[in-house]
Amino acid sequence: MEAIDNRSDMSWEEAAKVPLVLLTENMQNRRVITAAFRRAKAPPLVVIETDSIFALYSHVLCSDVFSIVPHSLLSALGEGHGLTAIPLTPELNRAIGLIALEHDPLPPIVAAAWSTTQTIDLDARFGVPR
Repeated sequence: MEAIDNRSDMSWEEAAKVPLVLLTENMQNRRVITAAFRRAKAPPLVVIETDSIFALYSHVLCSDVFSIVPHSLLSALGEGHGLTAIPLTPELNRAIGLIALEHDPLPPIVAAAWSTTQTIDLDARFGVPR
């Protein structure tokens, strides 16, 4: 396999061959990742499991392991420290929803969140097919 840090993308089959640190199987993020490997018919080489994003990040920083995290998490953890993010293909897209208990009047935070969602074209922003 070519040097990983020079890749513009990587398939799920290729990612299955590198030593991975992943969240534990009871966590939703891990279930999504496990399903992606299953669809690719490529069982991953999981060498460490943790229930902490920060422990996952620390293992990647301090060990010769790799991980798979949502793109949205990269801004919270920050690239740098010699880390490189490589998109996996095919890319995963998951529909998300906002739910709240119906009250009249709505609590201010729920009303604000609901109002915000009405101003964002989430389909276009996240490439959701119509």
